[in-house]
Amino acid sequence: MILTKKEITKEWVTFLFNLTATALGFFIALSVTSSIENQKEKESYNTFKRMIINETKINQIIVDSSYLHFGYETQGLIFFSELTTNVSMEMIKDEKFVASTNDDALFAIQNYHRYIKLLNTYKTELNAIRRNPDRTELDASWADAFANSINRKRGLLLKSIKDIQENLEKDKK
Repeated sequence: MILTKKEITKEWVTFLFNLTATALGFFIALSVTSSIENQKEKESYNTFKRMIINETKINQIIVDSSYLHFGYETQGLIFFSELTTNVSMEMIKDEKFVASTNDDALFAIQNYHRYIKLLNTYKTELNAIRRNPDRTELDASWADAFANSINRKRGLLLKSIKDIQENLEKDKK
């Protein structure tokens, strides 16, 4: 069958129309998928932020209820719960979270980890000194030094908690 010039033109126009419609459909689907992915990333990031803020609130409650009542006159008592950084440590390992978080918030999270690690170490050693009545007088002077360090680091930890909360709240993605 031989096609006329008019039929060839008609077929060519139909082909171009179908090609254009397919390409347009593909780009629409791609942009919708991209939009959905961006929305999911935004929701994930906001969930991560809320998780870290909740972790800091829990640690703040522990600090406020345990570290504030710290005193060496209560010999033999074991002080305060262990502070945790499990959630924020996992978030810091996530490349997308780090890429989306402002530098001030990341700096505050690093300080938060540092002060929690120090306070947990001080707590462990101080509790070991206080649990064992046979420890030397030098240990008693260490207990005072730990108490003073805990009080200083407590203030720095509370500042880093406040900084995390403020920076993550203002960090809009």
